[in-house]
Amino acid sequence: MDSKCLFVISFAKTKIKFALLLFICITNPIFVLKQNFTLFASYRRLKQSDIIIESDYNSMSRTAVKMFISELKAVLQKKDKAVVMLPTGGTYLSKGGFYQILTTEYRNAIDWSRVIFFNLDEYIGVSPKDKRSYNYQLMEAVLEPLGVPLENIHLFDGSILNVKEECAKREQWIKKLGGIDITLLGIGRNGHIGFNEPGSLRNSGTRVVDLSLETKYQNMEYFKDLGGGDLLSGIDSVPDQAITVGIATILSSREIFLLASGQSKAEAVKNMLNEENPLLNPASFLIINSPGVCFIFDDDAFSLFHESQLQGGPF
Repeated sequence: MDSKCLFVISFAKTKIKFALLLFICITNPIFVLKQNFTLFASYRRLKQSDIIIESDYNSMSRTAVKMFISELKAVLQKKDKAVVMLPTGGTYLSKGGFYQILTTEYRNAIDWSRVIFFNLDEYIGVSPKDKRSYNYQLMEAVLEPLGVPLENIHLFDGSILNVKEECAKREQWIKKLGGIDITLLGIGRNGHIGFNEPGSLRNSGTRVVDLSLETKYQNMEYFKDLGGGDLLSGIDSVPDQAITVGIATILSSREIFLLASGQSKAEAVKNMLNEENPLLNPASFLIINSPGVCFIFDDDAFSLFHESQLQGGPF
């Protein structure tokens, strides 16, 4: 792709972001005012100690697993059961990544009967028995290998007819269990966390969302077989909607780990760390509003952000 084409794409994305922000301001002015008040009421500055940078994907994943296990052990010293929220996606599921290291090297490090698991999101209209389902992927790659009891597993069912009830049930479960102790996150190329797309509000809870074209494009490779094997036609097979845990629910977590790997995530990471407006880049909510976040990147994901901006304290 030549430089002229890249410029056109970058310019188009900038105009789309501006149009989205303008639309939100016009259609929901009260929400925007409340949003900004909430942002500045709990504003914090990022510190160097919040960010860990490793040389490559495997090193990043290994460091993240060690920190996760350490935090989980600390939680279990204070309470009988811990509550953990899990993501899917290549950042965690790829070979040599977080879940593979967790299940092969740390299976006996924790009594997993004392850990209750939720997932972040799920496609609507996709059965838990479908290999594209996040429910299926987490069961196969993580929860079954760890030997987690079924009664400790609470995953979204994307095939359920009453989706609103499924969303309400999730919030009720979290409240009943006393909140989320640890949430693991990735970041989408457009800055989404979970399936909270640009335009998501700070006070949003678990709900049904429309997936952006950019997110569908990012995920179409997993649906290409439904499009006759053609990658581009696979985008039409990606569901239009999903269930996601909301921004408010994520930020209520006592500890959050966000992982990002690869050059494809570098722009999203840069925008997040530069505190781009969270209405345009939802991951920015983590910088502004959440006191307990650890960011773990590899060199490629961190490549567009200048480390000189981190001075060992607020920057």
